[in-house]
Amino acid sequence: MSDSEVQEKLLQDSYQEKFSSRERGIRRHLSLVFVVNLALFAFSIAIIFGSFITSNKNDRLNWQIKEVDFYSPILDKVDLHPTLKEMEGSLFDDSHSVYRGDPGPDVDAAWERVSAKGAEVVMMHRSDISKVGKDPASVVQAPESWGFGPDAIPVQVDVFHQIHCLNELRKEMHYQYYYGDSPRTALHDAHKKHCLHILLQNLMCQGNVDVITHDWVETTARPYADFNILHQCRDFEALLDWQQQNKLENVRERFNSMAVPEGVVRLPFSTTTEMTNSTSV
Repeated sequence: MSDSEVQEKLLQDSYQEKFSSRERGIRRHLSLVFVVNLALFAFSIAIIFGSFITSNKNDRLNWQIKEVDFYSPILDKVDLHPTLKEMEGSLFDDSHSVYRGDPGPDVDAAWERVSAKGAEVVMMHRSDISKVGKDPASVVQAPESWGFGPDAIPVQVDVFHQIHCLNELRKEMHYQYYYGDSPRTALHDAHKKHCLHILLQNLMCQGNVDVITHDWVETTARPYADFNILHQCRDFEALLDWQQQNKLENVRERFNSMAVPEGVVRLPFSTTTEMTNSTSV
């Protein structure tokens, strides 16, 4: 091979090597562009999907509460709209709240209103019973003569029972006013102990971790707890309004007139205390 042929061969090899190197570079660049575009596309899809899920979740009634609470059909019926509220935590000043007042008609009426006295029971559909952890075969069913159909179940909303229990303990502070000279009975004491335990269990269950700070105040040389703290509160008045609008009328008369249906599952009573024709409301 002549020198010119050798030189031409070297030039061709050099050109092919440069072309191959450039081609490889272009391919790497195109691959990188493809990967980046694919990542951006996937990220965009994730953002759109996440926004769709969040939007749908935020559109659900009481979605914040449903994220943490056990199932309740009430959460699909009334907007509890959690908002910040400052507690009134003074030690000696009773002027800010009727609920701290001495016994009397106005105070009793206020407590009876927030405990939904006379409106304790509302109706639930049978399909919701298993969702709240109860056996549809053993719960009391409303007679069709009440006009609610064949699958209506009378129920109570727990918060109103809790307030009823708190009111019972309040009355115990003023025993003479509410009970006069009536002697304590086993049923009376059992009721109060039941209420005390119910409230304790609920407080422990909720486990509120909001923070109480301390202030320097004029009346003491020691740090003084500031109980006027912020809580995230549900709209209790909205719930109370819904309860009143959906209450079962004449509940005591209805319950007292009910007869145990044939073939119904009857659960064992949990104490030896005998109670005749009593109701839980």
